[in-house]
Amino acid sequence: MKTSDFYFNLPDDLIAQYPSKLRGDDKLFVLNRNKNIDDKDIFSDKKMSDFISLIDKNTFLVFNNSRVRK
Repeated sequence: MKTSDFYFNLPDDLIAQYPSKLRGDDKLFVLNRNKNIDDKDIFSDKKMSDFISLIDKNTFLVFNNSRVRK
């Protein structure tokens, strides 16, 4: 597998450059894995302030500081 396999056109205006002014107000796109792909509510728009309510008690989280590359 090559990194070139992942090249696609993503306009700069669709890439977040800075965090929102209000902490927790950043957008979060959520996939409900318990739903079927044909369900219209499989995807939802949330905010980072909703994050804690979206994870289970024993969830293992991994954080990194990666950035979007061209």
